[in-house]
Amino acid sequence: MLLLGLSACAPDAPADPAPSETAPSETEQSERLLHAAPNEIDAQAIEQLSSIAARDAELPSGASAVDCWAPSEHEINADEFRVICRVHFVQGEQERFKDMICIGDLARDPVSDYCYQWAYYSDMPSFEDHQAYRA
Repeated sequence: MLLLGLSACAPDAPADPAPSETAPSETEQSERLLHAAPNEIDAQAIEQLSSIAARDAELPSGASAVDCWAPSEHEINADEFRVICRVHFVQGEQERFKDMICIGDLARDPVSDYCYQWAYYSDMPSFEDHQAYRA
């Protein structure tokens, strides 16, 4: 009897619940990235980082696309930034990617000398945590 009294206080559930939202697919994320535009300084840096990240990913068939976080939004001190670049490639008939960490300086040319493969550590951001831009 007590349960009936408590359930009367609970808010009514919607008669026709909306479909549950799911995370955007990689294709949807890629479409969003293609339409986003970074500022001019970030765009120049991302263009350089895309070549460096693709080279250092050591892919046998080459990269099909590269997406990177905006360096100006991920500064680690007054002179340096740390971003994740996602290098897309095709293996067999399957689309895959490799995430790379790139550390550099926006005042240098090139902005970075190398990138290395990202590895998950607790409390570290992953690629999906921030907006990225297509090179």
